[in-house]
Amino acid sequence: MKLDACLAALTVLSSINAEALFVEKFESKSLLGDKWVPSEAKKDSGDVLAYDGQWEIEEASVLKAFDDDFGLVVKSPARLHGITRKFDKAIQIEDEKPFVVQYEVKLQKSLECGGAYLKLLTAGEEEFNPTQFHDKTPYTIMFGPDKCGSSNKVHFIFRHKNPVTGQIEEKALNNPPTAKITEKSVLYTLIVKPDNKFEIRIDSEKVREGSLLEDFTPSVIPPKEIEDPNDTKPEDWDEREKIPDESAVKPEDWDEEAPKEIEDINDTKPSDWLDDEPLLIPDVDAAKPDDWNEEEDGKWEAPLVENPKCNSGKCGVWQRRKISNPNYRGKWKRPLISNPNYKGKWSPKKIPNPEYFEDDKIYKFTPMTAVGFELWTMQNDILFDNIFISDSIQDAEKFSDETFKLKSKEEALKEPKEEESTVEDKQESSFEDSSSFGPYLDALKNIDISKIVELLKTEPMTFIPFFAAVFFPILIVYFVKWAISNPVSDSKEKIESDDGFQEEQNDEVETNEIKTQEEKEDNSLNQVNAQSDESTDNE
Repeated sequence: MKLDACLAALTVLSSINAEALFVEKFESKSLLGDKWVPSEAKKDSGDVLAYDGQWEIEEASVLKAFDDDFGLVVKSPARLHGITRKFDKAIQIEDEKPFVVQYEVKLQKSLECGGAYLKLLTAGEEEFNPTQFHDKTPYTIMFGPDKCGSSNKVHFIFRHKNPVTGQIEEKALNNPPTAKITEKSVLYTLIVKPDNKFEIRIDSEKVREGSLLEDFTPSVIPPKEIEDPNDTKPEDWDEREKIPDESAVKPEDWDEEAPKEIEDINDTKPSDWLDDEPLLIPDVDAAKPDDWNEEEDGKWEAPLVENPKCNSGKCGVWQRRKISNPNYRGKWKRPLISNPNYKGKWSPKKIPNPEYFEDDKIYKFTPMTAVGFELWTMQNDILFDNIFISDSIQDAEKFSDETFKLKSKEEALKEPKEEESTVEDKQESSFEDSSSFGPYLDALKNIDISKIVELLKTEPMTFIPFFAAVFFPILIVYFVKWAISNPVSDSKEKIESDDGFQEEQNDEVETNEIKTQEEKEDNSLNQVNAQSDESTDNE
């Protein structure tokens, strides 16, 4: 079965390569360092490498589908990783043709905080140097999963050049779909169509579609008109819709001094009210300390405590309760009337937008010279495979049918089956096996504290979700472990055992009562028989 699947996949791959714009199956480990070049870009501060995360081309370590099926693997947790492969020639999207980017992601240690997206780098006038690849290297498309804490999405960002101003802006997809987090291989597909529509698929299923013109921020096409920045509001422009009625006068009976609340004259003092009883009294149980020196410390007085006679709250000066004043009217104000000079809300006049342009070929993105991964992740062993770039949707689907789908079936067969087990077995296997939270611990062992400090200083908003995603789950895991290691089940079992024992005693008492009753009935019957025999003898 495995051999047949591999042969079928290899046959299809060789036939598709001629039609694809780019295919990478990672068939040889020698590609690393030859075709796939890790970044050697330095930090701005000195000679330290900015991208010190390691890469390998190797087989899957989790749910391996086939032998000798390699992928590009992120090897270092909590590190920046950068690597690229240059295309044999720049890729240019042609008129009236779709553009498809497709690749597999395998999160062998799940993904709590990190990216697994690829970038298609922009072809420029200068020759691309893969060793100097970094986060500011211009790209045309960024596509793929990214997760940290509660944020989980599939990026689709493209960079577009305004033909009027020459300014290049990033256009990010609104409401991106959610990434699929699993140890199995996941296929991510982006399709850009010549009608300026797009489609995102996960495992060949459509999860998002829309328009390049309507579903991105900021908008690709700027507004046709804008507000005139030089326009100012006229001095006589009245924006008040309502104004006070100057002809109105205050009524003579309007009392502005009347209070809002008055005493309730119907309220009477309770008969048990203690007017002269203090709320606090000296503590009669208190005693002067032996070391109290009145010459130095002054006259000793017992501390005050609450008066127990006032626990009902009926002590001190009694006052009538307050009620709303029916004659209260407040400060008099002139009533509002419609403003005869009202002109509405003023806004600057509209003028033609000098940056406006029309373009029905937004889908024709800028040419691309290389594919790369520029990532930071807390989890290592992220595997990338079967990168496929084409101008044919059918070829991309056929490629995935004979690669991803075959692999996915094999992985499904190798997934561990859940077996029934006792609660004790589940508790023991969940927490004695460090794999339940091993990815966190493995990542923490490799964290470079200096990088964390630098991240906190330079990008505090990135640090917050990182901290929440990495450390908070560990605390939860250990709390659950503690809770399970201190179960209440023992006491419950003891109660159930005691109940069972009590039931046995009750059954035994009931049995003895039945036996006693039977014995009484037997004795009574014997007495009757004896009397009957005696009567017979007398006769």
